[in-house]
Amino acid sequence: MGGIDSTSDAFRPFAKWGRRYGAHRRRELAAAHGGEISAGVGALVESAALALASSRYLQNQGAAIGDPELLKRASALAAEARQNELAAWELAAREAKARGSSRRTALDRVRERAAARLNEHAEGDSDT
Repeated sequence: MGGIDSTSDAFRPFAKWGRRYGAHRRRELAAAHGGEISAGVGALVESAALALASSRYLQNQGAAIGDPELLKRASALAAEARQNELAAWELAAREAKARGSSRRTALDRVRERAAARLNEHAEGDSDT
């Protein structure tokens, strides 16, 4: 697999955008689903990001030369990206549910300790 540096000069800005988009989207999915995602979810996000970057490139090229076939391929890639995004979301949600409460976040633990302290204080106030 080649990196961004091995792409054509015309595609390079789209590839860079795709990498940034993919990284941002992985962080969003992790935040929404318990703080982490699996490699499978990450791969789906990367596929979506590459398809979307390619779609934008083809849309740009097709619009520049007025080629309806390039625009049609760009649209198909955008639809493929959307499907990969949906699949990534669904897989992340299922995996988060399977992890369940055994994978509490640090924030969950802080909230539980704070609630326990409040309960202790409330019980102490009712004893007086």
